[in-house]
Amino acid sequence: MKRIIVLLSALLVFAGCASQVTVNEEDRQYQEIVDFPGKNKDEIFDLISQSMSNVFVSAESVIDYENSESGKIIGKGVAEIIYTIAPTYTHYTLTVEVKDERVRFSFTDMYFPPSGVLGRMPLTNQGQIDSFSEHARKLVNEITEFCQDSNDNW
Repeated sequence: MKRIIVLLSALLVFAGCASQVTVNEEDRQYQEIVDFPGKNKDEIFDLISQSMSNVFVSAESVIDYENSESGKIIGKGVAEIIYTIAPTYTHYTLTVEVKDERVRFSFTDMYFPPSGVLGRMPLTNQGQIDSFSEHARKLVNEITEFCQDSNDNW
């Protein structure tokens, strides 16, 4: 019985360590491309701008840059994500690039806020990146659903 408990404990430790694999800096991002068939760049840009205003409702989230000619929107966001037991506020940059019939969402610069003397702590292990990526996928879905549900026929 003692042997089984030791074996199970060891398996739990090793399973926990597997998600602690350090990720290279270039892999510390999440990107997704979404198609908008039949919509031009200006239509998509307007829909994305409206949806981001609805999605980024936190006072800490802000749109830093918005240019319809280049089709680019850059925003800073804060999300409450559970990495271990308790939720942790995670800051990130979202860059949205729009062209005819397509949008690219890029989440970069993900970090935990300063804590004491530690300063900014970037997400560095695979478990953190996976948890953040799940949040990013949900956010992209929320933005695109808003765009698809927008209807001028009222």
